[in-house]
Amino acid sequence: MSAVPATKDAVIFILDANLTMNSPYPSVVDEKSSSRLFQSKEAILVSMIDLMWKTKMNEVGIVVLKAGLTHHHHGQLDSIYDDADLQRFFERCKDGTKLDRYRDDCNSEIFKNIVEFDLKRPNKYTLQAVRDIQCTINEEMEDEVEGDFCAGLVVAADELYRRTKGKKYNRKVSLVSYCCTEVSCECVNCVFTDCFDF
Repeated sequence: MSAVPATKDAVIFILDANLTMNSPYPSVVDEKSSSRLFQSKEAILVSMIDLMWKTKMNEVGIVVLKAGLTHHHHGQLDSIYDDADLQRFFERCKDGTKLDRYRDDCNSEIFKNIVEFDLKRPNKYTLQAVRDIQCTINEEMEDEVEGDFCAGLVVAADELYRRTKGKKYNRKVSLVSYCCTEVSCECVNCVFTDCFDF
């Protein structure tokens, strides 16, 4: 007897929120220029809504790179409890302003400057929070802010494993980036090898 295929999806989007994502990207719809970050968020929102329409059992998570803040399942901020709090963070800290208010509250020394939206069934608050993700670093901070693709992939893979281990899910990780930063090949090989093992 063959195994029953999974009928629900667990998808984590890794979104690069680096300063380079603020560069202009021509819009096909209204001939105005918008940012790469805006277009990336729109693509993620369309995918999330599609997953929500297919079945309410699908789950989505988002890992935001270079966020200027550390909040994920390895180290959570006491002041952020849900998607609405994450939405307020991105609204308040646009362009690096008011980041100091949040920075000292995190207890994580690993995977810094990565913000994670928990892997769960998305709702209207999740959609609103994703819509309001903004670049929270400025040019002075760009070189010192950690939180690259490899660290984001580790956080995403670990969350997928924790949430879906032993359950029937179609698991996916999707990277949305301008790919403007150098990444060590050794790091990428190590991460992918570990991901395929799980």
